[in-house]
Amino acid sequence: FSSRDFDAMSIALPFAVLTIFWLAFGGLGSFIVFCGNKKRLFRTDPNTGVIITMLVLTSVCCWLFWFLCFMAQLNPMIGPTLTPKTAAIISCQWHSDCLQCAPSYGGQDIASNCTLT
Repeated sequence: FSSRDFDAMSIALPFAVLTIFWLAFGGLGSFIVFCGNKKRLFRTDPNTGVIITMLVLTSVCCWLFWFLCFMAQLNPMIGPTLTPKTAAIISCQWHSDCLQCAPSYGGQDIASNCTLT
């Protein structure tokens, strides 16, 4: 697999699994309530339509909430904004890419001590 195929698969798998789950919750739950009331497996309830509507709306709202959160994390609109000094400090601290990266004191700039190789 190429990296592009892996990215598409990593997006499609959770989408398919969660969509199938919420379809099953809404569909099977409604089917069980409807058939159970028709065959008198449960007590006869005049609110069967309300219960089915509640199950379907719950599954639709939960799926929609999950989908919107998933899409927001997939392509964020707001990313971190770093100044060049901050990026140099992070690079020195995380990757040890600099020759000297000692914190300075006495009001001096920390990034001035960090010289990249």
